This record gives sequence, structure tokens and C-alpha cells, in this order.
Amino acid sequence: MDNVIHNGDWNDYEIRCMGKNIIILLNGVQCVDYTEPVNEYADFGKIALQIHSKGYTKISFKDILLEQY
Repeated sequence: MDNVIHNGDWNDYEIRCMGKNIIILLNGVQCVDYTEPVNEYADFGKIALQIHSKGYTKISFKDILLEQY
């Protein structure tokens, strides 16, 4: 994955959710294909942008696009 990440530059992060299936692409390279098992969690809710870090971290977002199919 090291050659996929653009260190010091913007990275494209695409999340596709189709039902319980989640596909994540980083700079056009698929890195996750996960299907959530049947559970008691709601299939709807809020969308949030966050980061988990134990130290100082700077994160920026730009050109956010949400589409529903």
C-alpha cells in the first residue's frame, strides 16, 4: 500500500455502501470489501468524519461528495 498513498499530497478516499456491503478505494485501489453480518444495528443514521489518534494529528477534508443511487 505504500506506493498507493500520496504522502504530503491529497489522497482520494472513496467509500461505496450498497446495502450491508462496504467497498473502500484509496486512490483508485480497492483496499476493503466487507459485508456487515446480520445484526441489530440500524441501516440508517448520521455520517461523520473523524480520526482516532493518540498524538497531535492534522487532518483536512476537501471536495466531499455524497451520492445516492
